[in-house]
Amino acid sequence: ETKNTAGSEYSEGNTAVLVGRSMAGIQAGDIVRVVDFLKKQIDVDKGKIGAIAYNEMCIPLLHAAAFDASINNISLIGSLISYQSVASNKFYKIGITPIPGHDYWHPVEVDFSWGIASVLTAYDLPDLIGSIAPRKVAIINPQDQMLKPAFLTLINKEMAFPKAAYLSERVPGNLRISEKMENLSEIVNWSFE
Repeated sequence: ETKNTAGSEYSEGNTAVLVGRSMAGIQAGDIVRVVDFLKKQIDVDKGKIGAIAYNEMCIPLLHAAAFDASINNISLIGSLISYQSVASNKFYKIGITPIPGHDYWHPVEVDFSWGIASVLTAYDLPDLIGSIAPRKVAIINPQDQMLKPAFLTLINKEMAFPKAAYLSERVPGNLRISEKMENLSEIVNWSFE
């Protein structure tokens, strides 16, 4: 399943796995370096560094925030809800984000830039969300293994641990989960309240 079948322009994820790295990890490191740069700027409030990610970039941002507490808040829009949802289903559609107006996805195309080898032996994406508590996290329009909006039952199942983590920190309101896209400026305002 990690064989690169998506074409040479999408081979970086496969190559990263072959050398014991992951694109998500490499990109998370890049995000942390950007945060470090921002913290050195005199016109940046170091206590108000936040980020928004869409689709497959949500995974690197989630990892960066889990490892760098100076990322004050994150908003994940269209993120995969969990690796478990992929592993426990026979059919899944993970990888290349479709370009509007182009339907080039093929059942055997796999862009492994979203994946981390053996990740489920250690953690899953909801575990990372829980580890970020008490910082604010917005999860908007989470996606299931078919990159379709996740049903409420799947959201409730996968988000049980993060909700419990935020409740134990006495800040359940700092975890915002919405099945539908919200006004982006409202999300940003909430993040920095």
